[in-house]
Amino acid sequence: MITASANSVVDLLGSIATATWTAATLGAARLDSRLRAFAGAWAAIAIHLISRPGSASGDPVFVFLDAVAGAAAGALFLIGAGAGPPGRHAKRSSDTIALSFFAASCTIQLLLTKLGSSPEAQLADFRTVRLLVLGVFAFHLTSHTRRGFSLAGRVTSWTFGVLALLSAATFLLDRTSNGTGSTLLIWVDSIAVLCWAVLALSMAARMLETRTERQVSQAQAEHDDVTGLPRRAPFEILLESTLSRARGEGDTAALFFLDLDRFRTLNESMGHGAGDEVLGQIGDRLRQALPKRATAARVGGDEFVVVWPGVVDGADALRLAADLAAVVAAPMQVTGQEVLVTATTGVSLFPADGDDAATLIDHAHAAARWAKERGPGRPRLYSVEMTGRSRRELSMEMRLRRALNLGEIWVYYQPRLSLLTGKIDGFEALVRWLHPNEGLLAAAAFIDLAESTGLVVPIGRFVLMQACLDAQEARLQSGSDFTVAVNLSAQQLADPEVVDDVRRALRESNLPASGLEVEVTETAAMYDIPQARRVLEQLRGMGVSVALDDFGTGHSALGYLKELPIDRLKIDKCFVRDLESDAKDRFLLRAVIALGRARGLSVTAEGVEDMAQLRFLGASGCHHVQGYLVGTARPALELSHLAGLAPEGLAVRLPRRRKTKLSLVTRQA
Repeated sequence: MITASANSVVDLLGSIATATWTAATLGAARLDSRLRAFAGAWAAIAIHLISRPGSASGDPVFVFLDAVAGAAAGALFLIGAGAGPPGRHAKRSSDTIALSFFAASCTIQLLLTKLGSSPEAQLADFRTVRLLVLGVFAFHLTSHTRRGFSLAGRVTSWTFGVLALLSAATFLLDRTSNGTGSTLLIWVDSIAVLCWAVLALSMAARMLETRTERQVSQAQAEHDDVTGLPRRAPFEILLESTLSRARGEGDTAALFFLDLDRFRTLNESMGHGAGDEVLGQIGDRLRQALPKRATAARVGGDEFVVVWPGVVDGADALRLAADLAAVVAAPMQVTGQEVLVTATTGVSLFPADGDDAATLIDHAHAAARWAKERGPGRPRLYSVEMTGRSRRELSMEMRLRRALNLGEIWVYYQPRLSLLTGKIDGFEALVRWLHPNEGLLAAAAFIDLAESTGLVVPIGRFVLMQACLDAQEARLQSGSDFTVAVNLSAQQLADPEVVDDVRRALRESNLPASGLEVEVTETAAMYDIPQARRVLEQLRGMGVSVALDDFGTGHSALGYLKELPIDRLKIDKCFVRDLESDAKDRFLLRAVIALGRARGLSVTAEGVEDMAQLRFLGASGCHHVQGYLVGTARPALELSHLAGLAPEGLAVRLPRRRKTKLSLVTRQA
C-alpha cells in the first residue's frame, strides 16, 4: 500500500515536472540537436505517465501508447546524449543503440502485457530494468561531457548514472517483502524524483550554454579573430544594405581596397605572431579613424576594405584614400622593433563603377593591383581598362599554378666571361615560361605574380634542381669545370628548407658544391639579415659560393659587404649602361670595383653590350662580365658547346692593368 502510494506520488510529480520542462525545452529545441531530442523525450515521458493508469486497466490503446511512449522517451534520451562531440562515429553509435532500445523495449513490453499472468507486476519490473538500461547507456554516451568544461554536461551525465543505480536498487527492493524494504523503496523513489528534477535543471542550463555558444560562434564566424573586423561575407551583406540605403536616398559611396605592401615578406621574416600583431594594430587604427557611417573589414590575409558613404567624387575619394594610407603607414612597435607598413589603395565609386557589393569590391581590387604594379603606396581610382588586365592576370595566375606540372617552366643559361682568361667559365640560370598562347616569357613577365602568389618557392626549387642537373651533364660532356649560378628569392631565403633543397640538388645531380653559386639580391637579404646570414653561412660551409646580385641598387649597399658572407660582387647594369657618357658612372664603377677587390671579392659587371664598356671594365680591374656582348640566355643543350671556350666573334684583348690603390682610382676618375 505504501509502495503504491509512493508510486502515485512519483507519477504525479513526474507529470508536473515533465509538463514544465517539455515546454521549456520545446521552446529552445531549435538551438541544438541534443535539446531537440531531449524535448521529444520529455514529451514522450508525459504521454507515458498519462497512459500508465489506462495501461494498468488493460485498455489496448493505452497499452500501445504506454509501450511506444516509454520506449520513445528512452530512445530520444539516448540520441540526445550522443548528439554532441566527440564526432560522427559516436553519433552513429547512439542512433544504433537508440533504435535497438526502442524496438526491443516496445516488443518486450507488449509481449509482457499479452502473455504475462501478472501484467502489472511484470511491467513494473520491466520499466525498472528499462530505466536501468537507459541510465547505463546514457551514462556511457555522455562520457565526453564528464571530461569537458561544461558543468551542466557533467551534471547531466552523472545524473543518468545515478538514475541507473536507483533503478537497480528499486529492482532489488521490489524483491524485499518486509517493511524495511518498502520504506527504503520510498526513499529511493524520492531520490529518483529529485534526480529527474536535477536532470531537467541541468538540461535547462545546457540550453543557456548552447545559446551562448551559438552567439559566440556566430560572432567568431562574422568577425576576424586577429583584427576584430568583419569578415568578407558579413561585410558584403552590410555593404548591400548600405548601397540600398544610398540608392533610396540618391546618395553616393566609395569603396576602398587596401592591399598591404610586401606583407608576405614581413610575415616570413619576423614570424606569423608578429604579422598578426601588425594586422591587429592596423585593424584598431582603421576602427578609430573611420566615422560612424564608414565600416572596415578584413577580406584576405593582408587585404582590407572600407565602405564610406557620402563620398562626392573621385578627388574626394583619393584624398580619403591618402588619409587611410597615412593611418596605416604610421610607425608601430612590434616585438620591440619599430615597423613601417604601407598600403596600396584602389577605389571604386557607387554608382559610377558598380551597383552591387561584389562588383564594387572586384573593381576596387583591380584598381589596387593596377596601382601596385605602377608604384606601391599611390591610390588609384578604378577605370574600365583595369578589369581587362585583372582578368588576364587571373588567367595567368591559374595557368602559372599548373605550369610546373605541365612542363612549361624552362631554364636558360646566360654565359659569364672571364676577363683574366678570355673564356666562358660560368653561367647564370634564368627561368623562362613557355606560355601556350604568349610564347617564351622572360622572368620579368611573371616573377612578380609568382612572388605575390607564393609560387616563387616551388619554381625556385625546380630551377635549382634543373640547373644542377644540366650543369653536371654539360661539365661531363665538355670536360670544363665551370660554375652555374642560381638566384634565391627573399621567400626562398625565409624558407627553412632552402639549405636542404640545395643539398638535395647537389646530391641527386652529383654536381660538386664548388660548381654551384647562389645569388641573392640586396633587396632579398634586407628583410631579415640574420636569417640570410645563417642560410648563406651554411651554404658556404658546404662549399657553395655566394654572390651579392644587383649591387648598388639597395638602400645601404656598403653595409652588406660586411654583414653577409659573400664571395662575389655583381654590379648592377645601371652603372654600366651610361658608362661612356656619364663621368659619375665611371667614377662610381671604378670605386665599386676597387672596393670589391679590396675585400677580396670576385667582381662581375652585368649588362655589358659593347666593346668600349668591356675595355673600360677590364682596365678597371673587373674580373668577369655578363651581357648581350658575351651572349644571350641559351637553352641547356648549348652549355657543353660554350663552356671553357672564347665567345664566337669576340676577341678579348685587355690592356695590362697597373697596380693601383683606391685613392689612385679616385684621382683618375
